[in-house]
Amino acid sequence: MDIMGTSEENNEYMVYFPVRLVTNTNGFNFINNIYRRINESKYGKVIFNFQQTNVFETNLIAFLGYAIEKIYSNHILFEIKIGNRSFAGKGQALILKELFDFYSEDKTCALLPRKIGNWNLAEEEQLLLRDLRELKLQEYEKVRTVISELIANLKMHTIYLDGYFAGYHDFKNRQIIFSIVNYDITFANHIKHVQKMEFEDDYAAIIWALKKNNTTRQESGGIGLYLLRKYMSAMQGKFSILSGDSYVECGRMCYNEENENVIRVEKRKVLPHRFEGTVITLYVPDSKSSRIDEKRIAGEICLRWLSEG
Repeated sequence: MDIMGTSEENNEYMVYFPVRLVTNTNGFNFINNIYRRINESKYGKVIFNFQQTNVFETNLIAFLGYAIEKIYSNHILFEIKIGNRSFAGKGQALILKELFDFYSEDKTCALLPRKIGNWNLAEEEQLLLRDLRELKLQEYEKVRTVISELIANLKMHTIYLDGYFAGYHDFKNRQIIFSIVNYDITFANHIKHVQKMEFEDDYAAIIWALKKNNTTRQESGGIGLYLLRKYMSAMQGKFSILSGDSYVECGRMCYNEENENVIRVEKRKVLPHRFEGTVITLYVPDSKSSRIDEKRIAGEICLRWLSEG
């Protein structure tokens, strides 16, 4: 990831976003650091500067949304610079929409950043029953089931019973990326609170939660993350989970039909700073989209910047 910088003076915090901000551990670390700084310090004004950012995978708005929410809840003056435009004094939802409109090539409603949870049932219903269908995914039913289960988990197993959702159409790699984020509790802390179980680390808690029938619900359950593994494997997709300081990534080998609790992790990493919440990201193959080469993407970026001038 490209080097970014920050500046702090006169109680003002300026964040310079990198040229490329994509869905990997560097991207998560970058946004988590912003959230931590805003949460731990008292600023009079915060500025997000995207003027040098050419690529921003808009599913990350689900994660960035919490930093922006913290700014608004603390009554901090907020300004965001995108292209050659500057926005100040706009509502949080409008700021997220501006980011999405500028950086997403695909404006399909299913990818829009939105707050979801017990207090936003209309958004959830629109997403699951109408918007996702517009993507015309070959595995629409499986994708809808997985997202529905993850939203249900968020509404049952978090403190504030809500979270953020956003998507990104990655034409180059022929996939659609969805992220669902809560910022109030990790897997390990929730399981400890409900089941009184202690884990060696956040990674062990994630693996426990991914196994079939492991649940913190009082009644039967425990199939949400199991279906995540089963269906993403069947689709030849992958998913990642960030919880606490642990990041795991699983592909098609994460589900074994002969032994359903055998979980193969493709990538595992301990992050330098904890995130006291959970980010689940789905990478759904999109076989119907045409591959876009680097030259076309670069050309479209140039045209977009010229049109802003």
